[in-house]
Amino acid sequence: MVTNTNLNVGDIVIFKGGNVYYSSTSKKPTHNRPESRCKVTRVARNAKHPYHLVSLDGKRVYGWIDVKDIVKE
Repeated sequence: MVTNTNLNVGDIVIFKGGNVYYSSTSKKPTHNRPESRCKVTRVARNAKHPYHLVSLDGKRVYGWIDVKDIVKE
């Protein structure tokens, strides 16, 4: 697995666990979730939390994520 900051909608990634945000510009996280296999559903390239992820394994990740918390599968 390689850390990747150039992800696109539809890419499958591993969320390493941590904060999940309501929006790409949120100041505070809404949830803290465990590691999860996810799909990238939206991208806001210049935002603070640029990738919106949705869990594919039922671990309840649904929201915007920091680049440092994602690894491309």
